[in-house]
Amino acid sequence: MVPDEIDLKILSALLRNSRIPYRKLAKELDIGESTVYTRINKLIDSGILKSFTVDVDLRKLGLTAEVIVEIKPYPQYLGRVKRALAAINEVIEILLIGGDYPIHVRIAAKDNKELSRIIDNVANVEGVMDFKIRYIFEKILSRSESSIISKLLA
Repeated sequence: MVPDEIDLKILSALLRNSRIPYRKLAKELDIGESTVYTRINKLIDSGILKSFTVDVDLRKLGLTAEVIVEIKPYPQYLGRVKRALAAINEVIEILLIGGDYPIHVRIAAKDNKELSRIIDNVANVEGVMDFKIRYIFEKILSRSESSIISKLLA
């Protein structure tokens, strides 16, 4: 499925507010409510729309320690390392990138003591050759995909 302008407008609106009622979205886009319903289902079925979610400030929930762990796995263990990291509850994001440390894992914890325990778990994953820890002191920008979709509409 190749999304058209209406699909992109629907996605952009859902990224701003995933709880928007279909009726309100239809009115906002000047299309029928059944069209919104049908298109959202097609976006879901095609895998373009993966989930409806919320954006939470983890620090306000008491998760004040956050790091990025750059991981260098043994090549033959790459899949196993990715699966093991995904099973660690405090891991909130895993990225596979290019470079010497191809796995980047974002971890949030309530304090440094808990963070240390989690990092020990990461270090003990079978197949991890080396890792580096990057502390996150401040989030300067966290842009949602809606700004990118808006550029596609321009």
